[in-house]
This record gives sequence, C-alpha cells and structure tokens, in this order.
Amino acid sequence: MYSAGKGVRKDLKKAAYWYRKAFNNRTRLTGLTSAAMNLAIDLKKSGDIRGAIRWFEKARALEDGSACLELAKIYAARKTGRKKAESLLREVLASNSDNASEWDREEAQQLLEKLLGN
Repeated sequence: MYSAGKGVRKDLKKAAYWYRKAFNNRTRLTGLTSAAMNLAIDLKKSGDIRGAIRWFEKARALEDGSACLELAKIYAARKTGRKKAESLLREVLASNSDNASEWDREEAQQLLEKLLGN
C-alpha cells in the first residue's frame, strides 16, 4: 500500500520496512519472492541500484526468473556487465514456466539477441 500510495500517502521507506518484514517472516515462498521483488523494484526506482541488486539476488535465489531478467537489464546497461547479463538471460531462457513467464523468456530472448548483435 505504501509503495503504490493506495489508501495511504506514498512512502517508500515504510514500504521497504513492510517488504523486509514480510521477507524475514518467511511465511510462504510466494510471499518471499514477491516481497524481495517489490523491494528491489522500489529501490531501483529510487536510484539505489546496489540495494536493488541485493534484493533481486535474493529473489533469484528463490528461483524467480523475473529477478534474473531485471538483473540482466541492470548489468547490460553497464560497460563491464555484458557477460553477466548474457549468463542471466540464458538462465531465464532455461527456466521452466513455474519460474519465468513466457513474457519474461521472450524479453530475455530479445535482449540476448541485442547483446549478441543478432
């Protein structure tokens, strides 16, 4: 609610507090990945790329293909991140439908082709 500003004033610090609390609660795997992804996305939006990477990596450890794709986008934008981006994109493409959506795999394929110059 705080992240989107629905029903309350938008406050990313409070949103981060609740995402961390949900993640640390470890009640359900789906909730864990959602909390990690939401926190990472909010951190990325606010310009905290290091913090975003840290939380995307936590979601990736829970086998979230979207997290791999988001990490690949971050690394692809860096001069020295091409190999890491390629590796992450291949990870998305190898994911099953439980871990990465068809949309994620299509976007990963397009980005990989762009990186490889195809």
